[in-house]
Amino acid sequence: MALNQLERIPEPESEMTNVQSVESFSCEGGDHGVLVPVYYLNILSLAQRIPEGSRILDLGCGPGQFISLLSLARPDIHIVGVDLSSEMVSIAKKNISQNQLESRVEILEMDMINALDAVDSYDIVTSIFSLHHLPTFYLLEKIISKLSSQVQKRQIGFWIFDFHRPHAKRTCLRFPNIFTPHTSKPFKKDTSHSMMAAFNEEEIRKSFMNSSIIDFDHEVSRPLAFYQTVTNLKKINPGVSQDSTLTNRLGIGKQVVDISNLFINTFYLDSISASKH
Repeated sequence: MALNQLERIPEPESEMTNVQSVESFSCEGGDHGVLVPVYYLNILSLAQRIPEGSRILDLGCGPGQFISLLSLARPDIHIVGVDLSSEMVSIAKKNISQNQLESRVEILEMDMINALDAVDSYDIVTSIFSLHHLPTFYLLEKIISKLSSQVQKRQIGFWIFDFHRPHAKRTCLRFPNIFTPHTSKPFKKDTSHSMMAAFNEEEIRKSFMNSSIIDFDHEVSRPLAFYQTVTNLKKINPGVSQDSTLTNRLGIGKQVVDISNLFINTFYLDSISASKH
C-alpha cells in the first residue's frame, strides 16, 4: 500500500464554535443539504444492525440531525448524543424538540472520551464525521482504548464513519468545489480542513490494532478513498431497505435517495452499499 504523503493537519479548533461554521454545517444537515444523503446511507446500514430496543451513544452529535433521523427511522431505540461545543448542543436540543423526540433522544455537553465512561448505559457507540476533530493521534488511541474497554466489559457494538485523508493537499482543497459546489464558502473551507485533519487508513488501523479489539471491519471507499467506516456490528435485519415506509418516516424524498445512490457509486463502501439492496 502506498504511503500517505499528506501529513495530518489538525482542525483549527477541536470543537466547532465559529458561528459561520456551526450555521453552515447545520444548514447542510437540514432539508436538501448535502449531508442528508450521507446520513441516510449510514442510517440504512445501522437499521440493519441495531437490535430492537438498543441504547445508542453518539459521539460528536453536532447539531443533532443525524441522530434525529436515526430516531425517526428506529423509534424503538434510545439515543444519547454528546458534543463538546455548546453552540452545537444548543442547536441539537432545538432540533430534537422540533422533531418531538425528547422522550427518545438526550443531548449532553461533553467530550467524546469522557462520555464513554460518564454515560450510564449504552449498547452501541456511533460516530459520524467526528474523529477527525481529535487534535492528536494520542487522543485517537485514547478514545479507541476506552472504546475497547467497553467492548470487553459490556460487549457493546460500534459504528464509525469519517473522512479518509487523501494523499495530496490539493485534493482536499478541490473536493468541495467538485462534489459540493453549491454550498457556502465556510462549509467548503471547513470540509477541506476536515479532510486534511482526517486520520488515514494506516492510522485508524494502528489505533485499533493497539487496542484489544480484534473483531472489526475497516473499509475505505473506492475508487475514491475519501471516506471510511469501522464497525463490529453484524447485520441482523437484512430485510431493511430503501422502501417507501422508511423514506416517508424520515421525510426523505426521491432526490435524496437518488443522490445517495450516486454517492454509493462514487464512493463505494461494502458496508453501506449493501444496504440499498
